[in-house]
Amino acid sequence: MIMESSIEFVGRKIMMSDILPTMKMVTVELVKGNQMLISLVIEDSKILEGYFDNLSVSGHAIMPLSDTPWSSCFGMLVDKFGVSWGLILWRLKT
Repeated sequence: MIMESSIEFVGRKIMMSDILPTMKMVTVELVKGNQMLISLVIEDSKILEGYFDNLSVSGHAIMPLSDTPWSSCFGMLVDKFGVSWGLILWRLKT
């Protein structure tokens, strides 16, 4: 199991983590290919909203973009290929 890994590129960060069987809320059923959550960490809310909207096409939102204790804009979705995504606005909350 890989708890979490991250790669920084072009001023952005992509993080990957394993989804545990106890996280069925995210994946419904674990099958080969959907045991990983990919998270995009972005500092621009418009770009983040664009990624969320585009990845949601023919998929479904698990958690719409909303304010959370750790980010002023966070959301989760499963895309049309069954890949689980988290999108995080990364800047200090004021």
